Amino acid sequence: MEYTYDTLSLKQIHECLGKYVKVHLLTGFKTTTTASLEGYLYTIDPITKTLVLLKEKKVTEDSQVPDMEKEGNTREKDQEENGKFINKYQILVIMRSIIQTLCVVNEIKPLSNEKIKTIVPNQDIVYLEKTDSIENLKNSLIEYLQKNKIDYNTQPEELSIKIYNDNVEILPPYTQSSIKSENYGSKNLAIYHIKKWWNEKK
Repeated sequence: MEYTYDTLSLKQIHECLGKYVKVHLLTGFKTTTTASLEGYLYTIDPITKTLVLLKEKKVTEDSQVPDMEKEGNTREKDQEENGKFINKYQILVIMRSIIQTLCVVNEIKPLSNEKIKTIVPNQDIVYLEKTDSIENLKNSLIEYLQKNKIDYNTQPEELSIKIYNDNVEILPPYTQSSIKSENYGSKNLAIYHIKKWWNEKK
């Protein structure tokens, strides 16, 4: 069932923790082509009603481990088994101001608390303060890029920012998990600057 987000109480949203949800965004804040974001509901900020989702990453050929490398990591097999969920997910932080509706997808099995505990510890979760907005964050990041002489490309009506000759795209809320790129070197450099930018904001 789909609910208008502003009509939901904190208790009602807390009852959805661990469940797979689809969040429909307001028209002016489309960060994806489908105008919605989805994933497992990890937590909610009780003051701002900001949602934090865990979204399963898509497996690409680049993320596959070569057979020779696997053979060299046999001694770490147990550790890999214990942490097998950690790198499968990314964090999505969604501001209340851009949420239109929340829908629980009952067809997908919820994540257990035990599994969530294996995912979250190594993730870089950034909670946005209620004084922040997506536009403020975007402007702040642009100022950082200009100060560090990093060329960027964006449009006033867009929330994403592209850097390094459009090889890297940074989506709201502009965290490490929001960086999209097929270029390993450019992505690592972007991660460095995003971490540095957030540290300077603190």
